[in-house]
Amino acid sequence: MGTQIEARLGTTRTRPSAPTISPGAVRGRVDYLPKNWQLYSAGVSMAAGGLTQVIHHPLYTLKTFIQTPHFSWKDFLGRTVHSPLGFLYRGVVSRSLGVMPERMLKMQCWIVTTRFLTDLRGEQSPGVWILGGLAAGVGTAVVASPTELVMVRAQVYGHRFRDVWRTTDMYRGFGSALFRDVTFNAFFFVGREAGVRRYETQHGHRCPDHKRFQIGLVAGMYRDSQLEDFVRQWLEVHG
Repeated sequence: MGTQIEARLGTTRTRPSAPTISPGAVRGRVDYLPKNWQLYSAGVSMAAGGLTQVIHHPLYTLKTFIQTPHFSWKDFLGRTVHSPLGFLYRGVVSRSLGVMPERMLKMQCWIVTTRFLTDLRGEQSPGVWILGGLAAGVGTAVVASPTELVMVRAQVYGHRFRDVWRTTDMYRGFGSALFRDVTFNAFFFVGREAGVRRYETQHGHRCPDHKRFQIGLVAGMYRDSQLEDFVRQWLEVHG
């Protein structure tokens, strides 16, 4: 009798251990997102893209001028003092309107590609992440190339969209932009997914959003060589 009571008490006191999370199963699940998560993802991507472009557009203006021939700090600072907003934010409207669908297309290319390959293979892998990043890079370059051209021409020459549209090939420098975006996104998504997978494996639960942000920040610090970006901008300026 005592043995039976002890067995029952032991059964009630024993708590089942938390199930081990399979990283392959965790990644790609969207149970924690709203039902219309694709629309949610697209909206967030567009809003984040437009906001970040507005915030750091002056740095784009500085980069553009540094990469042009005969750059002069005196000339750049003189223009900035004379018209801070008008000069530093040249081309911000066209680029912001362009970067919003660019970010949306980038994330949708990533999601669709990785989900398709995951369903096809039955699991995720670095190869799936690389192919997803390559698809995201193609989607980025298709939208980014013409809007960056308009931005650069506005920054350097003060051109308006219709002036660039009438006189210039809108995809001038597309090859270097494509190489830049494809390599960057491949490295970025592989780094981000590997970091999230490592966290979930070590802690046994889904990686929280603030950790995802930190991992993405570290992964995004990688930037491929400025050579292709310099080539692209030289073609856009002198085309």
